[in-house]
Amino acid sequence: MNSLPQTIEPELIVRGSRFAMPALGIIFLIIAGSYIVFAQSNPFMSFGDVFMVFLAPLAALVSMNFTTRAVFYVDQCKVGRTTILYENIVFVNRGRFLLVIRYNRPNEARTSPRRAALSFYEMRRHEQEKCLDILHSRLTEKAVLNSRF
Repeated sequence: MNSLPQTIEPELIVRGSRFAMPALGIIFLIIAGSYIVFAQSNPFMSFGDVFMVFLAPLAALVSMNFTTRAVFYVDQCKVGRTTILYENIVFVNRGRFLLVIRYNRPNEARTSPRRAALSFYEMRRHEQEKCLDILHSRLTEKAVLNSRF
């Protein structure tokens, strides 16, 4: 018998943004076009001078592409840095741009439930459907009745 703790594989990992890769391609085209324009106007300007202007947007797009937004496990989900047990979810509200998860903490004396928001608009279509399927199947009956999917 194996006494080592078993790692739980996630069912779904929502990573990146569906707009990051097209925006990255557009930025590269803009860099190339601006280099051609600047090289014609100033022959002493190097590619590094033009590239430095676009370094911050490139870094932001690359980080957007690899940022983990949510992870869905069998018994819990992690939205951002918040870990939420499915049994503590009060309701889920799906809007056009956001998926809002309202949840309670078991040892907390708050009157209103806490809120965790997941950018639904930036998720890919198959990730949206899988996310809703997981939430619909894992939530309690009361939470499903209160929710808008």
